Amino acid sequence: MATKPPRSSEKRPEGKSAILKAARSLLGERGGSQFTLTEVAKRSGKNIALVSYYFGGREEMLLAILDEDQALITKPSEKQRERNDPPEIRLERHLTGMVKAWAKHPYLLPLTAELLRRSSTQSRDEIVNRLLRPAVEIQRDILEQGRAQGVFREIDPMVFYLYVMGAVDMLFKARHTIETVFGRQSDDATLQRHFIRQSMSLLMDGIRLRTPGAEEPKDA
Repeated sequence: MATKPPRSSEKRPEGKSAILKAARSLLGERGGSQFTLTEVAKRSGKNIALVSYYFGGREEMLLAILDEDQALITKPSEKQRERNDPPEIRLERHLTGMVKAWAKHPYLLPLTAELLRRSSTQSRDEIVNRLLRPAVEIQRDILEQGRAQGVFREIDPMVFYLYVMGAVDMLFKARHTIETVFGRQSDDATLQRHFIRQSMSLLMDGIRLRTPGAEEPKDA
């Protein structure tokens, strides 16, 4: 039997927002995307035809969620660039944006990795360009700005990306260790602010341009 098209009264932004909210709720509850569009429709109170109308399929809906969530990181960074903020300020706000985004949507990296694993080559290229490359380019731009202004030394953007993303990811992935070994809560706002301050100190010590005569670290 053919699926009935959604009523025109349902074709409005609130319907799309309700569907994405329901999908995020399921992502949080199940720790991944192990759910169907039918479950999303039921949770959102919308019919399955409306879900298909907006997104076409499950992968497109998950990509739409990641697109919106990534904007929490990329949009503020773009505005800082337009204002020509100092590179140190841009880096701290970029790191803060990442921590806030992960805290609000802890599925960000696992879901991105999941979509990359199971997508076609064409879809993988789209995911890379929409979700991964923007963050890499933001960090590369911050490093280049700092180097041009004589604040940062030359740093490999790939190593920097892996260092920063790995640190933020572990803040939330290592919840059990943080709780049982250190007696802290990774979702505590005070701990997150402490993490940002300490990470900025470690990052700046590593990338700040050294004074003349200071020894530069050598590759092995």
